Amino acid sequence: MTLRGRPRGLRATFSVRLEPDAVPADVVRRIDAGPVADARTSGEGTGRVDAVVRLRAPVRGPARGIRRADTTRAPLL
Repeated sequence: MTLRGRPRGLRATFSVRLEPDAVPADVVRRIDAGPVADARTSGEGTGRVDAVVRLRAPVRGPARGIRRADTTRAPLL
């Protein structure tokens, strides 16, 4: 998380890597209810905090370290 700006207008930027079973809407709600709400109430005169949340989905594919040649097998004779 990065918090920038002036007390009258802060901007919080989040970069979140999601787990495979995560629900993006739930993640955004938790960020708003947690750190963004804390930033709103902790700053003097801060009533507004703009937030940008960048969500990254997990990469779906073969496990790391497994090469394509390792996943194929020759037919038995």
